[in-house]
Amino acid sequence: MGSGELGGQWAPCPFGWSYPRMSAVVPVTRTILIVSPRALVARLTSMQLAFGVLVVLIGGILLSVLTTTDPLWWHLHFSQLGTFHDTSGALFNGTLVVGGTLVAVYAYRVRRDLVRLGALVGRRGSGWAAQVFLTTIGVNLALVGCVPLNVNQSVHDNVAAGMVLGFAALLLTSPVLLHRMPRRLLLTTLAIFGCLFAGGWLFVDGTINLALFEVIAFSAMFAWSGVFTHCLGERAKAPVSRPAAPDAVRAVSPEPVPAPPIRSCASESRPWRPSRLALPVARVGGAPARPSGRYRRPAARAAAPASPRPGCKGSAGPAASARSTIRVRRSRRSRAAGR
Repeated sequence: MGSGELGGQWAPCPFGWSYPRMSAVVPVTRTILIVSPRALVARLTSMQLAFGVLVVLIGGILLSVLTTTDPLWWHLHFSQLGTFHDTSGALFNGTLVVGGTLVAVYAYRVRRDLVRLGALVGRRGSGWAAQVFLTTIGVNLALVGCVPLNVNQSVHDNVAAGMVLGFAALLLTSPVLLHRMPRRLLLTTLAIFGCLFAGGWLFVDGTINLALFEVIAFSAMFAWSGVFTHCLGERAKAPVSRPAAPDAVRAVSPEPVPAPPIRSCASESRPWRPSRLALPVARVGGAPARPSGRYRRPAARAAAPASPRPGCKGSAGPAASARSTIRVRRSRRSRAAGR
């Protein structure tokens, strides 16, 4: 539309649309909230992270199995899925990388929980040890996806062995470092050892192949991690036993506290009297507490001099004149002269 068709009430725009002359175009900004990874990890619990790792690994591997072009891959091992240059291989390797990263994040969260609980779950240093072992598992799992079997078999086998060693170290040290965790964690650890030993024996004997042994090992790893995370969550929710708080401070008692006697600056003719100050006393747990205030000292007399005058004993008031009783020695000449 041109400006002639619009009349005087509409203003043309070079982009093909028009707006009223009396209206104002105000730009509206949209705020995009970007959450940092550290803040996101702080909001997630250990159980949520463990569940996320389980969903990512199982879902990605199942998709890789369903889309693979080799139906006989299970005759060898799971690493065979990552050797194909197709969607199946990309899904398998990508799943291992993402899963390994999540395991490292899970290790960080576990360390924070163990350090926060302290002696309630285990010995000193158990949080750092658990983080080191779990991070070893996660890093090696990600490296298995980064270095497929057909790229470098030696590196692939070494990082896979490192992942197994990290999990074995975690199992061996957990009964010692986490000795105050629930008893079912210890029973689960013993059962996992039995399953791994039986699976290794059957694999060496030739009864099962490597793919089935990997299924047994990963199932045992997920089972132990689930029990460990559940026990950790129970310890975190359990109430911490603390010593009973002392009784509240009772009301202020009007009982006077005797103050030390204060001798006023008066003459000898006026005897001094001990003065008492009534101070409030706070009782804590039935026993009188030490008064918080200080004893008040009497103000010095403004007219009194700083030091007593000569001839005054123990008084700062004006001195009274009197005849001296001190005998004055005279020499022989003075006595002879009659002085």
